Amino acid sequence: MNKNIQLHNEHLIAHVNYHGAELSRLYSKQFDREILWNGDATYWGRHAPVLFPFVGKLKNGEYEHEGSTYNLGQHGFARDQEFSLIEKSDSHCVLELVASENTKQLYPFDFSFRTTFTLTNNGLKTSYTVKNTDNSTLLFSLGAHPAFNCPMENNKLEDYQLIFQQKETAQTLLLDSSGLLSDQKSAFLNNQDTIKLNDDLFEKDALMFTNLKSNALTINAEKDELSVKVSWENFPYLGIWKPLGAPFLCIEPWYGIADFNNASGKLSEKFGIISLEKGNTFNANYVVTIK
Repeated sequence: MNKNIQLHNEHLIAHVNYHGAELSRLYSKQFDREILWNGDATYWGRHAPVLFPFVGKLKNGEYEHEGSTYNLGQHGFARDQEFSLIEKSDSHCVLELVASENTKQLYPFDFSFRTTFTLTNNGLKTSYTVKNTDNSTLLFSLGAHPAFNCPMENNKLEDYQLIFQQKETAQTLLLDSSGLLSDQKSAFLNNQDTIKLNDDLFEKDALMFTNLKSNALTINAEKDELSVKVSWENFPYLGIWKPLGAPFLCIEPWYGIADFNNASGKLSEKFGIISLEKGNTFNANYVVTIK
């Protein structure tokens, strides 16, 4: 089986990996540009992993559900699972992960998790569908983690800015030394819609917001003819991350977040957890627009 599914239309080329249903390439024919980070492990060996069934770290790397304790690493397990191809056309594909005996060692639920990739004239829509096939309420979180080349061409990071859909007043959550959320927040946005990019923004790791009004964010620079807009639906939280010195930027729509350092460890009490009743379906998506 070919590791990558190749999608194309008149304007774009995309590659999707069966492993983790991960987008691994997004190329604009119009601008002759690679939009997505190439996965160079010198900085970060991934491109756009999905975060399921959790976002971020669990306290002590574990959680409790119905009297049993389960161990699970950061961001869940879906990004490291092999998905099955359900549908495929030139510009569209659907991949699926279903619960197995292996996943139940980590996460004791039956579920179906589908990821759909659809190329448009000027971008790519990634849709997530979680179906509860269990006999009890399904408890989960979900997040996207795409990394975009930034800076591009011969520009510097400081040439770029992030522009929110509307003016925001918001605090960013802060992590402690163990990678869990502390009870501290930092004032960040004060009735503004623009963040000027520089590495100093990420000295304390990601910027994490839980109270934004915007559901879209654009990366652009005056010296660059190309801009990348990320918009999202049914993701109430947002992370923005880059390793110091890395030539990419992650825009991460989330429904869920890392544990707080005072978390009880009980899955039903986890901040931002989604409760999905038996037989029901949850949908969320994000769209990358190149202009």
